[in-house]
Amino acid sequence: GAAQPSETFAGADRVVPLLASAIRDATERYAVVLSEGVEEYQGVRRILEGQGYTVLPRGNSTGELEHEIAQAAGIDVIVTMLPREASLGVVEQTRYSPKLAVTPMLVLLAAEDAAVLSPLYERDPMVMIRRAGLPADTIANAVAALVEDASGGPITQDEARHYAERSIGVLRDLAVSGNEVLSVGDATVTLVSAVAEAAGGRRMAIAEVLALVDDSRAQQALAEVAVNSSGSEQAALLGLVADSAKRFGNQLEDRQVSRVVSIATSDSPQESHAAAALLGALGVPNTDFLPLLLGQ
Repeated sequence: GAAQPSETFAGADRVVPLLASAIRDATERYAVVLSEGVEEYQGVRRILEGQGYTVLPRGNSTGELEHEIAQAAGIDVIVTMLPREASLGVVEQTRYSPKLAVTPMLVLLAAEDAAVLSPLYERDPMVMIRRAGLPADTIANAVAALVEDASGGPITQDEARHYAERSIGVLRDLAVSGNEVLSVGDATVTLVSAVAEAAGGRRMAIAEVLALVDDSRAQQALAEVAVNSSGSEQAALLGLVADSAKRFGNQLEDRQVSRVVSIATSDSPQESHAAAALLGALGVPNTDFLPLLLGQ
């Protein structure tokens, strides 16, 4: 991030998703299992749950699970048991997905297909090809080895906290600079999930990054945590929503604007002042909210 590259480079598309993934709670791990049959899905699901993963519902493609994947803080591993061409399609799709670009994949195929394709991916740490029908412990070991090779394996809470703080700082620097090679917008979904789950200084640091992202989801997520906070934190978050609105315009939903009006008419001086300033930044006409502020 500090290098601020002006030209793209190999692997550039994975940098921001990798930084975003470091912000997540290290104790939460999510997996996607793609299969045509329910029985084979359930079998692999049990294996992954035994390893501590939360497994998303069954799907035939990552596109089919787009909503579920977006709701998860991040996806740590994908296991696909789809036919050869469909599995290869998933491998290619994930390379261009901001959310999945750094997610390792275990591809389970018919023995003859696995034999042909395995050599093609042997130098790719993000993809492992194995034949279908392996014993449960063999699949579990394959998943563990894949994740270890791709990401270095599990880290301690202290390490996770350190990486998260550094990653947030780098993302903020990239957002401030408007770097076009490493676009912070690629981290929007993860940042939106993270700001809702974080607290204290961590929440404010993530919120500062979101305030620099031109995306309605970012501004709406900021507003959501702001109106549901209180005291000095609420005032500070409302200020960040105002900063976002000044940069990118009003992207809030009507219900969120109504909540801001309610705060602006409250008896809490700090919060009401911040809310009134936000209404001004949003471009809400004075005739709409001044009577409310004056109790008329």
